[in-house]
Amino acid sequence: MPGKRQQFYDLLIAITGNSQLPSLFPTMRIHLLRLQIQSYRSSDARKTDIDDFAAVARAVLAGDPAAAEKALAAHDKRVLRVLLEMPNEAFPRTD
Repeated sequence: MPGKRQQFYDLLIAITGNSQLPSLFPTMRIHLLRLQIQSYRSSDARKTDIDDFAAVARAVLAGDPAAAEKALAAHDKRVLRVLLEMPNEAFPRTD
């Protein structure tokens, strides 16, 4: 059974009605990255993720695609910053 996060993504994809979106959504890579860095993230960071997703959901439910895009862009920017600040040990080399 999918987790809550995956259910959220699936619902957002379903709401769009875009048949191409599921094939473009890189869920497997996202899940692998999430598992890889999970031990380096705090409970506050996970709470912030939930707040970010709630902002996206509110915008989608309000029928405001611009606000949804803005909320998701802010989330992506925050996550990228967090990833760039993680120690090298979070991303072990395989060679």
